[in-house]
Amino acid sequence: MRRMWQKSRWIVMLIALAGAVNLVACGGQSARVSPMASVSQTIGENTEVRIVYSRPAVKGRQIWGDLVAYDKVWRTGANEATTIEFSEDVTVQGAALAAGKYALFTIPGEGEWTFIFNTEADQWGAYDYDNSKDALTVKATPQKGGSTEWMQFNFEDPIGTSTRAVFAWKDVQVALEIAAADTSGDIRKSLKGAMMQRLGDSTDVQVVYSRPGVKGRTVWGELVPMDKVWRTGANENTVFSTSGDISVNGQPLAAGNYGLHTIPGASEWTVIFSKKADLWGSGGYDPVNDALRIKVAPQATAGPVEWMTFAAAELTPGGNGAVQEMVLTMSWDNLQLPIRISTK
Repeated sequence: MRRMWQKSRWIVMLIALAGAVNLVACGGQSARVSPMASVSQTIGENTEVRIVYSRPAVKGRQIWGDLVAYDKVWRTGANEATTIEFSEDVTVQGAALAAGKYALFTIPGEGEWTFIFNTEADQWGAYDYDNSKDALTVKATPQKGGSTEWMQFNFEDPIGTSTRAVFAWKDVQVALEIAAADTSGDIRKSLKGAMMQRLGDSTDVQVVYSRPGVKGRTVWGELVPMDKVWRTGANENTVFSTSGDISVNGQPLAAGNYGLHTIPGASEWTVIFSKKADLWGSGGYDPVNDALRIKVAPQATAGPVEWMTFAAAELTPGGNGAVQEMVLTMSWDNLQLPIRISTK
């Protein structure tokens, strides 16, 4: 019963998130060059953390200290101010913060960043920022990172009741330690995560999944057998959703919700989009429900990935400036599975 209730909450969240983001598009802001995206992570038993943001690209520009000024309040992205929402009370960098939705402003510095959680969540940019509405400000130290063309947020180290929200753009990464205030209850070993990337004017591509860790185990060929149908994660089968018709590795896929199963192989994987999207694991998988099957060659990751992660990479704009294509990546351990997705 608990598992069914938790799954229902995530389905409601997925629908609500798609609706909220679509409302923005209906406000006359089509063909955005910095597309909408979101990431979500559950910590503890039921504490959900969600970040909704727009993703500007570097485009050969000088970012830090130029396009994004040092020592000034920034929207932490493009278009509307980035928002962060907590379903339950949390701590951020050890400081208490109540459940709710906040605008996430930052003040970038060369050696230190300030993160601001402002109760006026729905703002365009930082033009109307009012520090009297700040609920919390915390400090974090930026780190040099790899090259990140399109600004992104990810959640790393989702362990028990805590995680790290990691911001990355150009050559800078900054992390926030977030922990659930309530540490009781039935806590999954593989916590639930989600990501969404907008393509075109209004097509939202989303993945909801549980995130197993490597934990020193041999993953491929042992924990995950080769040549057998896999749920592509842990617990329930991973769910892939698209609000509009798309092309997946050149093959058409209609708008809808799909169970995302895979058949791992040493040199080639089969990726399955099943019309049956609500299974526990892959035990009830039936190929009669397949909407699409594609073949994908796995790639080596740049480094070890402890917690399975889905992300949108290699965003490609179309003629109107809006991003029309991306590569959806599933990364875990030493392997990455790239799936090219575009609007039709």
